[in-house]
Amino acid sequence: MRRYLQFIVLLAIISFSQCFQNIDSNFSSSKKRLHFDEKGEFKVIQFADLHFGETDLKDLLSVSLMNYLIEKYHPNFAALSGDMVSGYAWDNTTTFYQRNWKKYTSPFGLHNLSYSIILGNHDDQANLNRTQIMDLDMTNPHSHSNKSVPGLPDGSNYYLIIYENATSNVPKAVLWFLDTHDHECEDNTNSWGCISRIQVEWFENEITKLNKQYENLLHIAFYHIPIPEYVTLYNNYKVYGTRGESVGCPSINTGFFKAMKENNVRAGFCGHDHNNDYGGFIEGVELVYGRKTGFGSYGPQEDKMRGARFLHLTLQGNSTPTLYHEILQSDGTRKQNGEATYRYDKDEEGCGVTLGLQQPLDTYPKLKKRVEL
Repeated sequence: MRRYLQFIVLLAIISFSQCFQNIDSNFSSSKKRLHFDEKGEFKVIQFADLHFGETDLKDLLSVSLMNYLIEKYHPNFAALSGDMVSGYAWDNTTTFYQRNWKKYTSPFGLHNLSYSIILGNHDDQANLNRTQIMDLDMTNPHSHSNKSVPGLPDGSNYYLIIYENATSNVPKAVLWFLDTHDHECEDNTNSWGCISRIQVEWFENEITKLNKQYENLLHIAFYHIPIPEYVTLYNNYKVYGTRGESVGCPSINTGFFKAMKENNVRAGFCGHDHNNDYGGFIEGVELVYGRKTGFGSYGPQEDKMRGARFLHLTLQGNSTPTLYHEILQSDGTRKQNGEATYRYDKDEEGCGVTLGLQQPLDTYPKLKKRVEL
């Protein structure tokens, strides 16, 4: 283990240096069209909870891991699912977020890789608010991020269309990005943030229009904070993976799962709870945690490696594209989801409301129990 860590540190220093030697030239390229490749595949890597800004060493290690996974697995796109920066580590400078943004986006310039972000509950705790962060990220030519449309809460609410091939105008998949905000849901301050009812209404309107115009679209959603149905899933349905802490979801159910189900969304992917990587199906919709990527903050559990969730989207002729996903681990191995099973430690009575009520907002829940597949 010690040799492995020494190797990672050395690799991080080399990788980080290379990133910033090339950052100016790499950021001058134009945005790329998102489409399935010649093999009919579109691969998405989900980087969850990077938490830059705590120490230089942790940032070096995080950039190194991102570069390693990109170089080894060649994704077509990267989805950053919130808490890219530990805003609670703000040094009171006016450039804190900008400096860390350059760090966590450097792998995309180095590898000419398209990416998008959604915001977590810690990103806007430093010198930039949610709108300013999105404005900043949209200046990166590799970014496909977008701000919320007028009428929606500030932040990251948008969707991206994946076309059939490089020249086709036929959409085959849609990636949805929904902002779950901070520690309040529908004016309830004793709650984690949520996808508000206004956002759900916008989502329903937009996805209905797309489904009427195009047939057999594959819909995938990304959001930072898990929705309440992650508790329902663990308590009542078969799951794969590990639950290492309570689910930090909002105390109010705003109906986003219902909207996903009624509009044929295939899966939703979140982060936020660093010790969780479980997933499973509820009535045809798959709810999934990513794997904690960054070296900042806590987690994953001691017997787990940092990594990323890797999504394989594959064309199926005129039918809806298929989705398969796995976990890419920091030692270069792939972790398959395995067989889903019922779990019997069903002490999740509801969402983790007290996590934002009885504890300071920047402390984290202790490891509650460990449940292995």
